[in-house]
Amino acid sequence: MYPYFSTVRKFAILLKIFFFPPQCPLCAKESFIYSIHENCLANIPLHIKEKHGWIIPLFPYNTRLVKDFILFLKKHSQYTLPDSFLVRLNTLLSAIIEKHTIHKDKAILVPIPARDERMEQQGFNQAAMLAKLFSGILSIPLSEDLLTNNPYAQREKQAFLQDRTERIARLANTFTTRSNIHDPIPKNAHIILIDDVTTSGATFAEARRALEERGLTNIIGVSLAG
Repeated sequence: MYPYFSTVRKFAILLKIFFFPPQCPLCAKESFIYSIHENCLANIPLHIKEKHGWIIPLFPYNTRLVKDFILFLKKHSQYTLPDSFLVRLNTLLSAIIEKHTIHKDKAILVPIPARDERMEQQGFNQAAMLAKLFSGILSIPLSEDLLTNNPYAQREKQAFLQDRTERIARLANTFTTRSNIHDPIPKNAHIILIDDVTTSGATFAEARRALEERGLTNIIGVSLAG
């Protein structure tokens, strides 16, 4: 019975691919499943312009290519990126680490937690997926359980709020840190917060507040777009 249904499912997937070939999300041309064309990613412009002295977006969010790329990442937990883009990311991230005097032997990547309803909807945290990607590129360890949502606070959507002060106020105390994580984080650790998009920097600011309460002070934020 089970082998039969497995065969039917595989056949259905093949039919879907035949009649509806997978497309690159940036140019809508035929591509491999969950992959983006190398040329499309090569056309994404740089945007390394720091915000507030410690938040660094890599690419400009106000471009169509970047918005389409971010939307693709939000919808897929598995994808394939070309080696040339990974090399580009390595160059950008390494330059940031050097500029901010981050010691890789003390560095830890910490993803921004997803809202609970977002996790229920899509089943994964895209910031954590990016942090895993960056961890592999930089050979820097990752801590997914250091920063978490505060169960006693309501985290609201921020997209409709324009004022940064109001965004920070709405996010107050929505993050906290776990005290029982498997590997204790030393106070002199260099924390690199990771998120997919930053606009006002309010989410990063709230995450930094929670980490500083734990005694961690060497903190920067890196987002894929902003």
